[in-house]
Amino acid sequence: MSAWIRWILLLTAVYFAAVTYWYVKHHKANGAQPTQAVLKVPSAPAIAFNFRSGDAKTTSEFPAFQRDLLAKGPPDQALMITGLYFADEDNQQQPNLGELRANAAMRQFETVMPLERIKTTNRRVDQQAPSQNHVFEALDFSWVALSAPVPNLAISSPLSFAAGSSEALTTDEFPAFKASFGQGGPKQQFEITGVWYASESLDPNVDLGLLRAQAVQALFADVIPPDRTQLRSLRLEETAPSSAFEAVRFRFIDGGVQEVSDLKSLNIYFQTASSKTELDANTQAQLKAFVAAANGKTVLISGHTDTTGSISKNQQLAARRAQFLKRVLEDAGLQAEIRTATIASDSPIGDNDTETGRRQNRRAEASIQ
Repeated sequence: MSAWIRWILLLTAVYFAAVTYWYVKHHKANGAQPTQAVLKVPSAPAIAFNFRSGDAKTTSEFPAFQRDLLAKGPPDQALMITGLYFADEDNQQQPNLGELRANAAMRQFETVMPLERIKTTNRRVDQQAPSQNHVFEALDFSWVALSAPVPNLAISSPLSFAAGSSEALTTDEFPAFKASFGQGGPKQQFEITGVWYASESLDPNVDLGLLRAQAVQALFADVIPPDRTQLRSLRLEETAPSSAFEAVRFRFIDGGVQEVSDLKSLNIYFQTASSKTELDANTQAQLKAFVAAANGKTVLISGHTDTTGSISKNQQLAARRAQFLKRVLEDAGLQAEIRTATIASDSPIGDNDTETGRRQNRRAEASIQ
């Protein structure tokens, strides 16, 4: 190679080295930084859970998510909430996370739709959880027929019942399951709903759901006093699962019994479409005080409903509620002139557009005239 060719190559190399040096130095002087990969943190879903947690986390988008989901549901179908738990979450000394997650989601939906239209189940996902550091989706929602059978679960529940039995079956995980509910607010009642199926009993005098609720009330008595619990029965028109199954639902509700400071009135409250109710200890005490104040006087008993249902059905339901309260007062020893009135939905005390308001309107009132 000739000398002049070697000089040309050397000068070319020096030129490119100088240009590269200038470019790097110039960009650093102007604050330019090398391009780096940006870590993208997924946005939180409307309702989500932390790793190995059954506590639901909701965002400001949840009300809109809830409305959109309910708008898709036919009125003759139930919302099935499936709690998911992942392969790296289930090797723990704790209750089935899928069950806890489904129950947590159920409590979010009970304020906007009847409990009868909510079903829960759970499913194990054979893969790693989406994240151990950020909240993630762990629920599936679907719509099923109201009479759709409840699927048998492969994993036993911390609290279950055998078909036709009111004896609660618990596992070693039950104490943690019980503790997961907390104690609610100071003015809240713990509602225990015993679920039973049409195939379990043909005896009309046996309310298996109520017996189950009473059995569970005794199990929770050490953390939530009985006078802070309300019992309810829910009968489903379908066949019970063949193996032991979950047959109780829980939620905290605002105390629904009106204080009667002047002993001139008494309210009792009912579940949707029901004209019978169990009286808790607080209501029993008010009932006794009202009877003592009303003996020998005139008492007006009125039956009320929310706006759910047709006018004719609400009239019939309101009349039955008034008669129920009349029988309760008479059984408690009331000796007075009793008059009854059917008001139905014409005199609401709560907002019928909310579940809390509708619960206040499903009532029977007794007042001293």
